[in-house]
Amino acid sequence: MMNRTFPALMFALLLLVGSPALAHNKYKVLTPGTPVDDAWTGNACWADATRNILGDSHHCLGSGDFFYKFHLDGPSLVTISVEGIAIPDAFVDLGLDPAFTLYKGLMSLEGHDDASFDPLNPVDDVNFLPMASRVDAAPPGHVYTPHDGFRDTLNYSTTGGLYTEDNDGGDPFNVGYPINPYAGQFDALGDWSMANAYGIPGQPTIPSACPVDECPDGNPVGDWATIYYVAHRNDHVGVGAVADTTAEVLQDEPLDAGDYTVIVGGGCPGCSAFGGFGGRITLAVTAAPGLSSDLLTGKKITLKTKVGAPTKSKLSLQSKDPAVTLGAGNGSADDPTSVGATVRVFSINGDFDELYDLPAANWALVGKPGEGKGYKYKDKTLAAGPIGSATITAGKLVKITGKGAGLGQSLTVSPAPLRVTLTLGGHRYCLQFGGVTKWKADQQFSAKEASAPVVCAP
Repeated sequence: MMNRTFPALMFALLLLVGSPALAHNKYKVLTPGTPVDDAWTGNACWADATRNILGDSHHCLGSGDFFYKFHLDGPSLVTISVEGIAIPDAFVDLGLDPAFTLYKGLMSLEGHDDASFDPLNPVDDVNFLPMASRVDAAPPGHVYTPHDGFRDTLNYSTTGGLYTEDNDGGDPFNVGYPINPYAGQFDALGDWSMANAYGIPGQPTIPSACPVDECPDGNPVGDWATIYYVAHRNDHVGVGAVADTTAEVLQDEPLDAGDYTVIVGGGCPGCSAFGGFGGRITLAVTAAPGLSSDLLTGKKITLKTKVGAPTKSKLSLQSKDPAVTLGAGNGSADDPTSVGATVRVFSINGDFDELYDLPAANWALVGKPGEGKGYKYKDKTLAAGPIGSATITAGKLVKITGKGAGLGQSLTVSPAPLRVTLTLGGHRYCLQFGGVTKWKADQQFSAKEASAPVVCAP
């Protein structure tokens, strides 16, 4: 016990010293057609948040400690662009490497990294060794993967694990401490959460407890909140440390009604984390009432690959969910027998994003026209691509199978969380597989009994 005291105290002190100044999140509203000129601290804050150890959200706030938000009253096509600009009479640098992430939902009042009851790297009160976070630990049985919406603050499994006698860096007192502690809670590539600076666990935040100028109207009231990853834009993260000043654009993203957060920053890995960079963010919204989404539970999914034998690749997916609809139904713009369909299989961790075409000629109605029972897709020879069959049964089932070299999936690392979107015209079936999974490198990934996602991948 005595041997651990000094390094334990040093670890705790380092956490305190390394904690950011308590600049707390507020929101600035984005209005369609009205560009916002601002300054973002650092040309690497967003890129830092693509790492497994995550990023410090304090480094990626607009001037005045703002994130950005907008609200949609109904389904819409949304375009967001971010570019670097010079801002007159402001001490900012040129050369912003634009990067941003779009999330569904809003953070709670005054949320920030390392709030008192949601510490960045929590430790126990006796040995100062890692303990599970009270608010963002995963459910029992969850298999942690990077960017899965949870931080493993007990075992640090996604950031390098804990020091042992065999990897203690030459210092036996390191045993039991994380090899790579979290740098923050900001995740640019996945869902993430923050606590409210003034919150009490399990109780609603009292707005009057906040300084008047730090509790803007419109933010949700609560002690903790999660925002859910939709999409990001920055094309060269991980390629090198040279900033790419080209504007980044998310074009005509189909979104459901609700509140959305946009976090903007620099996407240059290895560039300066500090200094002001001038930029402009622009929002455009087009109402699209014909869009609709079914957020479905996933019964099971299996991906298979074989190194050196791409023809052995397989995909099978099944959802048994009463929430399955047919969108606008037989004979509409959502009928795949006339408009066809696509399937997107998407994994940030697995570094693949594949879109497969399911042409209209291979679709047939289930039952008679107008009965609205469902649709079936068949392509036994895989002439149109790697998807061999698909079934959609209203109120019951979505099932997809595929095989062959046309499947672009990679299983070098676990692809969880894995997103799948089946699109028929303006209607989408949306699934996400993570949680309790099995993965064997370069061979197989499987997941089952997945909860319905909060937001649909495009």
